[in-house]
Amino acid sequence: MSPPWQRWLAAAAVSLGVIAVAFGIAPRACERGLDVYVESGVAAAVLMAGIPFIVRTGDSIRRRVGLSLAFVCLVLAAWVAGLFAADVRIWCRLF
Repeated sequence: MSPPWQRWLAAAAVSLGVIAVAFGIAPRACERGLDVYVESGVAAAVLMAGIPFIVRTGDSIRRRVGLSLAFVCLVLAAWVAGLFAADVRIWCRLF
């Protein structure tokens, strides 16, 4: 069994990765950059949903599902924070 801190470390790494992607695509947001950022956010959410099941710590299924939902909320908050912190332009996609 893995120590419980490994799943939190993995969740933090994925969340920081999402924010780093935001800063990488911000200059090219109108040239398919926003699409890449949305796709990376979806991939990160799927990965975060699987972390409690991949890193086995002996928890019950109910706890794993709860952690999975918490990790998805964490990555969505990181995605929105990266969107605003990197000043990703979204207006070009709306018009």
